[in-house]
Amino acid sequence: HGFALDEKGYKMSKSLGNVIDPLKVMEEHGADIIRLWVMLSDYSEDIRIGKDTLKNTADLYRRIRNTLRFLLGALDGFTAAERVDLSDKNVPELERLMLHHLFVMDQNVRDCIEKYEYGKVAKMLHDFCNQELSAFYFDIRKDRLYCDRPDLFERRACRTVMAEIFNCLTAWLAPILSFTAEEAWQYRPAGVFEDAKSVHLRGFIDVPKAWELSEKNYQEKWAKILGIRSTVLTLLEPKRQDKTIGSSLEAAPLLQFSDKDFFEAISGVDMAEICITSAVNVKFDSQNQIFEFQKASGHKCTRCWKVLPEVKEESGLCNRCTVAVVHHQKTQSKAA
Repeated sequence: HGFALDEKGYKMSKSLGNVIDPLKVMEEHGADIIRLWVMLSDYSEDIRIGKDTLKNTADLYRRIRNTLRFLLGALDGFTAAERVDLSDKNVPELERLMLHHLFVMDQNVRDCIEKYEYGKVAKMLHDFCNQELSAFYFDIRKDRLYCDRPDLFERRACRTVMAEIFNCLTAWLAPILSFTAEEAWQYRPAGVFEDAKSVHLRGFIDVPKAWELSEKNYQEKWAKILGIRSTVLTLLEPKRQDKTIGSSLEAAPLLQFSDKDFFEAISGVDMAEICITSAVNVKFDSQNQIFEFQKASGHKCTRCWKVLPEVKEESGLCNRCTVAVVHHQKTQSKAA
């Protein structure tokens, strides 16, 4: 093990007055920040700790905590009756992709723990929360959570997968962020998860082998889709900066492919949903490949904010939101 040094690289000593008191750090940041800093530190080398180091660690911690908060908000009111069978062929591809990510994460977490590579575990979990979940899955599925009918199969499948993500995450994080994982576990929806009074009375989840997308073609397909999404987001960013559009939902980009593999990869995939735009115009031309910004045509739905030709001026709603509002009104009148 190396030495614990101050931020300037000096060995801590009472005479220099540069000793970091863990109790004072806990008063300001909480114990989980120190635990996360330890997990992320390479203890085989000299390690530094100070205000800036702890601030950076606190930023990493906040991303993980916000992921758990989002999941709890998304699962508010979720019941066992709402669950769907995740082996159902109608489960959307995006949900199956996230189950695959859970399977891979589970394998990697267990492998790193067996090898005592704890720093890798903490980094993997942070990156999973920050990238695959917050910046990708949650970003896309917010529309479904907020705007779809509650009884819609696809929305129920989304919430079922989010329940599985929460189930795995709290177990993986419990040894690292002991207090945060326990707090999140205590706010879980009742009757959905195992009946353990504490997160620390649970083991790791036995993630089904069936969740693995072993088909190489399937993985390659989604690698192409994610590449296209990245290209579209890059295309839209300058338009947001120069105020041509206020949000990505005001766009309906043109994607004209000359590569047949890429064109076929997105066949049957709602690229507007993946790219968070109101529409995506997809074409194939073996001679020319064009990715071009275009504004969405129509009126803005006051509920989902998509710009669509179908939005009725009198109601200000698109067809999907009209159905959802009518369903809500009928449900409310029955309850009354």
